Amino acid sequence: MLVRLTDAWQDILQRRAQSGGYPMAVTELLGEMTAAATLMQSNIKFNGALVMQIMGDGPVKLAVAEVHRPEPAGHRHGGGRGRLRRRCCPIW
Repeated sequence: MLVRLTDAWQDILQRRAQSGGYPMAVTELLGEMTAAATLMQSNIKFNGALVMQIMGDGPVKLAVAEVHRPEPAGHRHGGGRGRLRRRCCPIW
């Protein structure tokens, strides 16, 4: 299975660029986490969010990638565009 994060990933990076951007190592870590979480979410059969969390004692103490399954077309809250929402945020 292949995952391509181009649009969503660029949105994430552009939002963060407004406040100085991520260091390259953090950008790579979050990109890998987002791709892995998207692949896992696409292979499990439940409606909900998949949250991947990595904790450590290095420069990044906590990194989180959250992926939501798209809502069905016509759902009252919108969605249904066939895209996954992604939210990645390192906590320093």
